[in-house]
Amino acid sequence: MNIIPALRLSYHHLLSCLKRCFACCFIFPKDYEFKEEEMILIRRAEGFLQQKAKLRTKDLGKQYFEDLVLRSFFQKSSKNESRFVMHDLINDLAQVVAGEIFSKLEGDRHQFSNRTRHSSYIVGTFCTVKKFEAFNQVKSLRTFLPFQLSRYSRAFLANAVLVDLFPRFGYLRVLSFSGYKITELPDVFENFKYLRYLNFSDTDIKCLPDSLCTLYHLETLLLKWCSKLQRLPSEMGNLVNLHYLDIRGAYSIERIPFRIDKLTNLQRLSDYIIGDGDGCHIKDLKYLSNLKGDFCISGLESVNGEDAGEAKLNEKQGIHRLVLNWTINFEKASRNKEVEEWVLDSLCPPKKLLQLVIENYGGAKFSTWIADSSFKNVLSLELRNCKNCKSLPSIARLSLLKDL
Repeated sequence: MNIIPALRLSYHHLLSCLKRCFACCFIFPKDYEFKEEEMILIRRAEGFLQQKAKLRTKDLGKQYFEDLVLRSFFQKSSKNESRFVMHDLINDLAQVVAGEIFSKLEGDRHQFSNRTRHSSYIVGTFCTVKKFEAFNQVKSLRTFLPFQLSRYSRAFLANAVLVDLFPRFGYLRVLSFSGYKITELPDVFENFKYLRYLNFSDTDIKCLPDSLCTLYHLETLLLKWCSKLQRLPSEMGNLVNLHYLDIRGAYSIERIPFRIDKLTNLQRLSDYIIGDGDGCHIKDLKYLSNLKGDFCISGLESVNGEDAGEAKLNEKQGIHRLVLNWTINFEKASRNKEVEEWVLDSLCPPKKLLQLVIENYGGAKFSTWIADSSFKNVLSLELRNCKNCKSLPSIARLSLLKDL
């Protein structure tokens, strides 16, 4: 393959840590649009982010990513500014430097090297056992990544792949079945003690096997848009190394399992769902001091103000967008205006907050902290269906507010 000399030279001058991170990008399909966070989570799970004393692994991944963007190995997508792409010539360069360690199942390729450790393929409408014959020679696979180029197409996976092929890969660090219309998973996760990244987003699974809670090293669990998922395993507190749990769009989940307070390494938790009678467990949030990014608390009608205050939401300085959600059912017997006002008063967020959303709040007045001038970074405020409130707080004090 002919590579432009200037591109080879650019690669040659990269630090060795950046060379590794770039080479493994070969497994992304050409023209694939990826998010920075997606890239970092996978690279971390594969062990390509060398820890430095003063930087968290996630922060180190962000630094590596920005370095590669700065050197034009990645560029922003023209279709979506939140995503990035690799130019075809850059992808060709990645293929050259990747060697046999990184392999893509595409075109007329039907065989992987026994040295293959990291693999990917593009999802078809029907993925039978025959599609995966190339994996027969692979003994120590670390990465199994399907890529679905359109979220709106339906993809089906032969059950034999889950039952017979998948359990062979006991050395996996990264595993995804995202986008497949699978309804259940084999209960064999105790055999995958090295797994660090699991992605079951956009599947039809109804529950997760209990053996998933034996994955001591698991760092990332993605369950986005698993609309039929009814519950999370009761022993999720065992996943003490979990950094990232995303259940956005998993609307059938009624509660977060108890003992989430043991997951002190959690940096991203998309939703904290409080079930009926579970209100006191909001106190468990006080142990999750590393939370950052978007965070939603729902089921607040089950909470009292004292317990809400013990969550210590104001100490979680990494949270940038906060959603506080009560049930849309204002006639529910457990609802009390005074209690809900107390709860809202007690859930004062961190001062660095950028976006605040309050939904279905039943109190007659908003908390004074909403318009406190100390929230000088707030850019967006959304008050949805708070039908008992008759006036707004003094939002003119929010000097940077752009959207109301």
